[in-house]
Amino acid sequence: MTTLIFESPTLVESSFIRYEFPPEGITTLGHVVRRMQKTSMLSDVEELLQSNQIVEAMSRLTTYALAAAVSFGQLFYEPGQSNPGESISENDPETGALINATLMKLSPDEHYSYVVQMPDGSRFQGSETAVEQKYSASGWILPADVRYEYVSADETWMVSLKGQVFREIVPRLVGPWQMRATANLKMNDSTELEGTAFLSRDAKVTLDIAGDEQIKHEVVQLL
Repeated sequence: MTTLIFESPTLVESSFIRYEFPPEGITTLGHVVRRMQKTSMLSDVEELLQSNQIVEAMSRLTTYALAAAVSFGQLFYEPGQSNPGESISENDPETGALINATLMKLSPDEHYSYVVQMPDGSRFQGSETAVEQKYSASGWILPADVRYEYVSADETWMVSLKGQVFREIVPRLVGPWQMRATANLKMNDSTELEGTAFLSRDAKVTLDIAGDEQIKHEVVQLL
């Protein structure tokens, strides 16, 4: 028998959370698409590449990858279940980027694939596969293995990112349950840059990127 301790969680209320859980309801697949509509974080990557700021471009890209993978804030309701093979496309209202996500399968593990087509011609794509959920002293942990790729508009710069995301649902005795997450990614690109990124429960990202005597260490508030 598992005993859950209803502790006071570290709370970060994302400005995106109400959009990700609209009052009219949403499915699990719809939530994936809404979660990824933070593409303003990608909007200056091409400009950074053109000015040869590759380390900064990788930093922005990685920050988006983590933001698109997680939700922070109130769990207003449980999303409805989507069906295997179902696909949803929406435009990010802020940038016009087209996001498409597909639920590839539910069993034995939930598997999603998705692609973001930016107006400038660049492309972000990826997939995630759920791992068996766990229980902790603070609630439910929903791990997923994630893989992402980014291809610049002229296809001269490519980045590969892979790692794990640990989404958490934290029950509370009073008020709505909460969502938060931790994550880790390893990154490398076609210019031999390499890096790591860690997301903490307070929605802070720690980035370390290095290559060709370029070194960047940065802590970013994600949301």
